Amino acid sequence: SDGLTVDVTFTEDTNKGDQGLSFSCDTLFTFIGNTEASCFWTSAAVMRISLSASASELVDLNSPITLLADTVRPASDLSSFLPVASINIETSPNPTTPEVFISAPKNVGTCDSPAIDVTTSTGSCGRDWKSAVLLIESVPLTVTLGDHSIFPPIVIPIGMLTAGYDYSFSYTLCNFMDVCSTSVHVMHATDVKTPIVVIQGQD
Repeated sequence: SDGLTVDVTFTEDTNKGDQGLSFSCDTLFTFIGNTEASCFWTSAAVMRISLSASASELVDLNSPITLLADTVRPASDLSSFLPVASINIETSPNPTTPEVFISAPKNVGTCDSPAIDVTTSTGSCGRDWKSAVLLIESVPLTVTLGDHSIFPPIVIPIGMLTAGYDYSFSYTLCNFMDVCSTSVHVMHATDVKTPIVVIQGQD
């Protein structure tokens, strides 16, 4: 799985379950969200499941997919059916990789409360991030904000930053396939009042 689709590979060519180009997955398989997913054959031995991001439940890594009884025949013997079988979903060799985009000012006053916004980041595969961790590092302090929701964006409290220092904000986001990416934003704190300028995207 790449997070958006799941490929089911049979050990031999099949009759494709006598299905057309696209069909409801619950015709041949049972799995979490099967009634809201669509399926199509990419070959006589490979079927692709297209997951619905709006489904009430979604499959995860190691979730089982089970072939229903009396549904798919081997191409070599159309008088018989393939046996009921279950497999667990594994990560694709080329999974979707998150891209972390930090929107935050480069210069702030010590009386400011800047937001660290990563809500435009991509690669969550249409679902909530599995984890979001923010590491703040500087000479005066090191703070780790453990797993949290990125909505709404994190706001740095007034008085947390000391004038004259640079602060490194390292944001790590992981999707449900445990694929993670990190982006770093550097912010300078000053005791001079200046307008906050927000830089969109990566540095």
